[in-house]
Amino acid sequence: MHHRTVWRTVRPSVVIGSLAVLLWACNTPIFDADQRSDRTPVLDLEGQRLLSADQASLQASGDRPQLALVTLSGKVFAFGVDVFSGEFKEHGAGEADTHVWFAEHPFTRLLDLRSDADGRWEVRILKRADREIDLSIVYQKDFADPATEQLFESATGIPLRFHDVTVRSETFVVTDRNLTDRAIQLPDELYLTAAVFDVEQAIRAATGDADYTVDNILVTTIGKAWASMSDDRLPHGDPGAFLVDVETGERLLPDSPLLTLYFTRDVVPDPGQIGASVDGGVALFNVPPGRLGLSAIKPGFDYGTIAFDVAEEYTLYISSPPQAIIGTNPSAPGEP
Repeated sequence: MHHRTVWRTVRPSVVIGSLAVLLWACNTPIFDADQRSDRTPVLDLEGQRLLSADQASLQASGDRPQLALVTLSGKVFAFGVDVFSGEFKEHGAGEADTHVWFAEHPFTRLLDLRSDADGRWEVRILKRADREIDLSIVYQKDFADPATEQLFESATGIPLRFHDVTVRSETFVVTDRNLTDRAIQLPDELYLTAAVFDVEQAIRAATGDADYTVDNILVTTIGKAWASMSDDRLPHGDPGAFLVDVETGERLLPDSPLLTLYFTRDVVPDPGQIGASVDGGVALFNVPPGRLGLSAIKPGFDYGTIAFDVAEEYTLYISSPPQAIIGTNPSAPGEP
């Protein structure tokens, strides 16, 4: 299991963690109508509509600017714990029938793009070849029927907060290159409800604020140079690194105005953990709407940056290796 995060409580343990995303870039030629003979729908982001491959060919044959056809694909992984049995979901198993779309283009929900039985999905985007596009992926699935939801509330005493799970990824740039093997581990709504309940209890105890409520959670990882969902080496965190707000340069700590909790080596978010552990996980709570850029700092190493576009309609934001905050530290797992 990649990057397990265990919320400890008097109730059965539940798990939430940095959900991993893998980006594999390869060159994509400028769109040629003769290159495609299939009928896979195409997202025309210029015209804000869905096209068949034939319709995309007609668009490319006119006097419009030269177009590029870019493939985006990935896999949705099952993740978490069965809250009734306490058993971990099978590592590497795909999560079928997850709805996938792009937050910046709400019309893409109409495509009804779904992950297949193995959790895999694919879509093509028709775009101007000279224009970069900001995108973030939304993953949504309704796991539990009403009877199961009622059983959860009866068994745990926790009011169900989520009737489905909706996760927004970091915001990334689409050029004229394919982006494949994007991945996310998706928890179900019962597990997520229990995890958020535990987080609220822990923060209330640590801060003394009996009314503290989690409105949103942003999870990422400060990782080694090799950290990736495709790399089985664990732990992949870079110990001693600190999360940094790109705009202000501020190191984000448990006592920062933007509440930031680092995960311990046992993969537990802990106000007493100052800076990244060998696990590398870090979570921010109640991030205000707008773009938040994040990086990290540690003497002797450089780190990339990621950006999240936070909006009121989303509760959970996740970016993990190698789409998390990856540095230049090449050391082995668990080493400084």
